[in-house]
Amino acid sequence: MMTMKTDYETQQQYLKIREDHEREQKRRTDELREHIKEYDDLCFKRSELYAQAMKAGFDGNIEHKTELLEQVAGLDFRETEILREQKLPADWLSLHYSCSKCRDRGYLPDGSRCVCLDKMIREASVANYTMQGPESVFSDYDLSLFSDTPAKNGISHRDRAKKRCDLFEKFCTSYEQYCAGGSIKCENYLFFGKPGTGKTFLSSCIANRLSEAEVPFIYISAPKLVELIFEDIRGSREGTSMKQLKEIPLLILDDLGTESSSEFVTKQITELISERLQHDCWNIISSNLNMNDIRKTYPERLASRLTESFIPVIFEGPDLRTIIHRKKLEGTKQHPPDQTSGK
Repeated sequence: MMTMKTDYETQQQYLKIREDHEREQKRRTDELREHIKEYDDLCFKRSELYAQAMKAGFDGNIEHKTELLEQVAGLDFRETEILREQKLPADWLSLHYSCSKCRDRGYLPDGSRCVCLDKMIREASVANYTMQGPESVFSDYDLSLFSDTPAKNGISHRDRAKKRCDLFEKFCTSYEQYCAGGSIKCENYLFFGKPGTGKTFLSSCIANRLSEAEVPFIYISAPKLVELIFEDIRGSREGTSMKQLKEIPLLILDDLGTESSSEFVTKQITELISERLQHDCWNIISSNLNMNDIRKTYPERLASRLTESFIPVIFEGPDLRTIIHRKKLEGTKQHPPDQTSGK
């Protein structure tokens, strides 16, 4: 089952990271105390001095407190010498952090989000959603699968495929610049065409490219989206999944129209798309439905959003999966297996 990270789950993950580092620090300290008697005595004496200094402070005896803290400083210096004598790093006994900026809390002292938290969200966004796989990359976009026979308008399916590939490589570049702080206007595209015409493959190429660039996005299929909607309800998670889907800068929603539909689901999808458009988020939606089918399947509010606010990208031609399968068969005939190898 696919899940999304909530704020609570993220903080629990950070808490676990801190606890792991604290356990590791204790292990190093205990190991040194066990093997070096002087260091064990030093730790015990330092604890006593700290307690006495605290009491002196409460009693208002500042002079005595200062004397005690000077003795503590002397023990700290001796600790440094012991580490050097044991050829250990100077920070061997310090508490180490995965992120020194926020000390594994996810947020900086001023309350702003740390870069490590942004990275965690990016990785979660990619890891928690189904992608076609590493083979779906622009460099492997096989234009030979498309017919180069000119259509009535003089443009072949291969020409159209080349233009789509070039367009969405530029789309990725624009989105990466946007994420880097560039003032670039958001782009919204609606892929539609029959099954097997390359919509999901191109969406996966985009997702893999953006994943390598480590920019935030979510790539999810419409059926999985419906699962999330009901997970929010069953888990009493107060819409945390939908909240993240509404706030992520880029949403790639695949196979719209294949989800199990109901009035409630349609309302949720409509609100998701409407809110994203309202907040100038980037969107790519693919569907096997054509424009007329979309108008018949969805209420006017959603259909108008899709037809008016999205740039249509038409995928035409035969089922590419059939062509790929035929090519594989032809390749097998041209290169028959070695009958003498026993394989």
